Amino acid sequence: MKKIGVGIVLILAGILIFAPLLGSADGYRIKPISSSNNFEISITRPYGHLYVFDREIFPLPPMMPFKAIIIGWVTVEVDGAGVEKVEFYVDGELKSTDYDAPYEWSWKERMVAPPIHELKVIGYAGEETASDEIMVLYVNPFPSL
Repeated sequence: MKKIGVGIVLILAGILIFAPLLGSADGYRIKPISSSNNFEISITRPYGHLYVFDREIFPLPPMMPFKAIIIGWVTVEVDGAGVEKVEFYVDGELKSTDYDAPYEWSWKERMVAPPIHELKVIGYAGEETASDEIMVLYVNPFPSL
């Protein structure tokens, strides 16, 4: 357990030291929020912070290549008005679907390497869709509860 803690600290230190060399503030979102209609959805959490076991610890500098750093599990929250359902994807794989507001999903999956993941949500209102996606650094060496 002590080796895991030291490893996590070293990963975070490396990210904070080398992140300014890797990206810019424009790198937070993979692409602009896309919509085929008059509604939009957006990932509101995790966003712009370091999260440790679902607790927001501190904000990330704007030049980070990731929009969030997550250690342990986190609740993914989506904002969207007029949405009938929201699908949650990690690296293109459907993980959950929520039909009721507030739209959220508890990401408790055990993942260690590689730690960089694409988090994407797609909202549906009838035949119309809207989506949002961000890059996150997610490390959860612990089994799901």
